Amino acid sequence: MKSDIIKFDYGWQLSVFDTATSTSDIIFSLDDIKEGIAILARQQTAGRGRHGRSWTSNIDDGMYLSLALRPQRAVKEWPSLSFVTALSLVDAIKQLTPHMPIGLKWPNDILVDNRKISGILLEAKQDLLVIGCGVNLKNAPHVKDAKFAPTDIFAQSNILISPQELATRFLNKFHQLYQDWQHAGFSSHIDLYKSQLLFMSQRVSVSQGYNKISGIMRGISQQGDLLIEDDNGDIISLSTGDVNLVGQIDAISN
Repeated sequence: MKSDIIKFDYGWQLSVFDTATSTSDIIFSLDDIKEGIAILARQQTAGRGRHGRSWTSNIDDGMYLSLALRPQRAVKEWPSLSFVTALSLVDAIKQLTPHMPIGLKWPNDILVDNRKISGILLEAKQDLLVIGCGVNLKNAPHVKDAKFAPTDIFAQSNILISPQELATRFLNKFHQLYQDWQHAGFSSHIDLYKSQLLFMSQRVSVSQGYNKISGIMRGISQQGDLLIEDDNGDIISLSTGDVNLVGQIDAISN
């Protein structure tokens, strides 16, 4: 299985494969997994999404990338790197499509016109963290009954982006933000994250399995937890959950 290799000035490297079961599978199969090893596949045949969902793809329809990290901060802080990943993707996409309105749905989904263009998955094994991310560049898949239906960059901007170009810009930005995170944690990026966050001051419903919490979205904590003001005026802090606009939920149910 041959690949093209791109080396960056800061020591990281990107290997580009024509096809792979998943980019994370390639990383986990390596004998010596150094920090900064990134894998990009032009096509994935068995990609993984959150909650065990499969993520298959056609060649060059998306950017399918995984990155190996060995974070120095406490393991309990590692989940906040999903926020850093999302911020880096937003920055890279905006560089290439500056007029396309994109934003973040907590915790790390990127939306365009209330449609989803990306997914992020973190997998940890001992002191290794692998970040997998996918961005729909064209021909977004159809997902039945999705609250935020998939879309792609080409459909929203009429700009065709190569996976390698987006991956390079993403890694450059992520490396920059990651160094800040290693030094100060997520608090160093909280204002930047808030500036990209969708649904602020709007009524949302957050699903946690069968449990649903409704209220006004007030932002996030220093740790990245979602802050919801309930009908009694109390602030509830949530570390997990699926956020939806209340009006949108009503429209879907009808």
